[in-house]
Amino acid sequence: MKAHGEFPDVVYRAFDKREYAEAFVAGNVRFANCNNYLDITDSRRDVTEGTGLYLKDDRLTTIRFCSNSIFIQSFHRTFESARNAGHGRYIIELHNPFNLATAITKELHDSSFKAYGGVEGVNIIYQHGDFKGEQLSSYQSSRFTYSQKPSSYSSEEEFRFVLITERLDKHQIFIQVNPNEECKFIRHYA
Repeated sequence: MKAHGEFPDVVYRAFDKREYAEAFVAGNVRFANCNNYLDITDSRRDVTEGTGLYLKDDRLTTIRFCSNSIFIQSFHRTFESARNAGHGRYIIELHNPFNLATAITKELHDSSFKAYGGVEGVNIIYQHGDFKGEQLSSYQSSRFTYSQKPSSYSSEEEFRFVLITERLDKHQIFIQVNPNEECKFIRHYA
């Protein structure tokens, strides 16, 4: 198991409470089950979460969550998108997120659940239903369930840590790693 995917040099994470931001900097990383986002009622609700769409031969093909559980930790690729998304006033700047993904993946070896493939870094693509392609492999199509959003969300400039596990009936999981020395600051915006 190893960290894999695409990782920007810097990402930003907004928290609605200072203690959550401080816990993250202290190395307590919370992953939320993707299914949670179907149940929330505020602006973060994405009714397309867990589904992928693409066009093949001018026919829309829908892909849904697989039987495994998918957990995510969401970030933004720019400070402006983190600030404007409305997900919290406490913003951290994380340099080299690949290092954190690697540390989390190492901790997964001793976890009480089975994880597949390690933490994947995913830059969200905003072409839900617009992507045209030939027959996709099972892996390619299943990735759309967590890597694709409608263009209406593009201002979020989202980057995700994705963790695929055996089926878990949990809303979230916490993974403790060493303090995140790559976090350069916490800022509060009123």
